[in-house]
Amino acid sequence: VGSLTSVEEYGVTNVLPNDLLGQLLPGPVTVVLQRNLLCQRLSGSMTNDTIALRIPNTKFMQKLASDFGGALALTSANLSGEPSCKRIRDFEGLWKSIAVILQDVEMENDAGRLTLGSTIIDLSRAGEFRILRKGEQDVVAHIQKLLIDRGLHESA
Repeated sequence: VGSLTSVEEYGVTNVLPNDLLGQLLPGPVTVVLQRNLLCQRLSGSMTNDTIALRIPNTKFMQKLASDFGGALALTSANLSGEPSCKRIRDFEGLWKSIAVILQDVEMENDAGRLTLGSTIIDLSRAGEFRILRKGEQDVVAHIQKLLIDRGLHESA
């Protein structure tokens, strides 16, 4: 999604400490929240009551999501089990199977820095957090400290 307001349009955020999402997003973090009523109505037959949301730390993707007027369903451009791609040329073998490829120069320039995917944090239970996938170690450590300092406890 493109903004914190958009996060609130899809997920339940009123059970979280004030401004917690503003301290986590945008960036290399994906938050899992309870789907709110509007999102539940829009998604109809989905049986999962949670939704994973991320605000990428690039102006291009934020503007694209905002201009689109909703959440974008994205995945990394790689074959299952293969490493995540960081640059467009990294998935050249898949180009013929992709309808649209958009290049974010800002992200392309930062590709050498990021080696892991986003850290995924489950915030769907009030007062708790659970790290579902660890990204960069310094990001994980920062997130854990932030969440504990804000009164959340880590669940198993």
